[in-house]
Amino acid sequence: MRFDNLSTTNQRLIGFITLIPIIAGFALSPFIAGLIIIGLGGLMGWEIGKMAGFSNIRLYALVAVLAILGAPLDWWQLSPNDGFVLIAVLIAVTGILSIHRTTRKVALFGLLAAICIVAASGLLMIPGGHRLILIIAAIIAACDSAAYFVGRFVGGPKLAPSISPKKTISGSLGGIAAAIIIAALCAPLVNFGIGASIIAGVIIGVVAQVGDLIESSLKRTLGVKDSGSTIPGHGGVLDRFDGYLITLPVCYGAVISGYIG
Repeated sequence: MRFDNLSTTNQRLIGFITLIPIIAGFALSPFIAGLIIIGLGGLMGWEIGKMAGFSNIRLYALVAVLAILGAPLDWWQLSPNDGFVLIAVLIAVTGILSIHRTTRKVALFGLLAAICIVAASGLLMIPGGHRLILIIAAIIAACDSAAYFVGRFVGGPKLAPSISPKKTISGSLGGIAAAIIIAALCAPLVNFGIGASIIAGVIIGVVAQVGDLIESSLKRTLGVKDSGSTIPGHGGVLDRFDGYLITLPVCYGAVISGYIG
C-alpha cells in the first residue's frame, strides 16, 4: 500500500515514529541534542530557501547560517545570556534584508527560525536543558494532536480561514486544554506548582498555534502546500516544528530571566 493511500491519522502516526530517534537523542545527552539542533537548523534553512526560490549561493548560505546558529552556545565559549546578543544581531540583519517588500515575509520568517534555533541552543546550556526541551516538545505535540482531532470531530467556526482554512476554534481550544494537561503532568519534573503549570500550558498552547499560523501564512504567500517532504505525514521539518518558532524563544527568555527553572 502506498503511503499516500493511508489515512491522515496513520500518516501522522508513521511521521511520529520517524521522530523517535530525535526524541532519543535529546533524552540521551546535551551533546547529541546539540548535533540534532544543528541538523534541524540546516534543514530549516534549506526549506525556507527552497520555498522562496533562492539561488544556490543564497540557499547554501542560509543553510550554513541556521546550522551554525544551532551549535550550543558553550561550544563557542558563550554564556546563556549571550544568546540575547545573537538575537539582537539577527533582528538588525533581518531589518536590513526586509527593506525590499518582496523579501520581507521570507526574511521575517527566517528571523523567527534563527531565533528559535538560538533559543534551543541556549536552553541546552541550562542544567537538564535537553530534557526541558523534551517536555516542551511533549506539550506542543499534545496541543497539535488534540487540535487536529478535536477540530476534525467537533468542527465549528474557523480559527483563521484566510490563513489556514481547516483550523477551527474548537480545535484550538482543545489543543490548549491538552497543553495544560501535559504541562500539569510534567510539573513535578521542573518543580512547578499546579498554578504555574496551568499558566505555562496556556502560554505554550497559544504561542505554538501562533507559530503554526505564521508558517501557514508564509506558505500561502509563496503558493506551496508543504515546506518539504522530509517527515512522512507531516511534510517538511518546518511543518513539524512550526509550533516551536515562538515557543522556544519564549521559554528561553523565561528560563534566563529566572521565571522558570
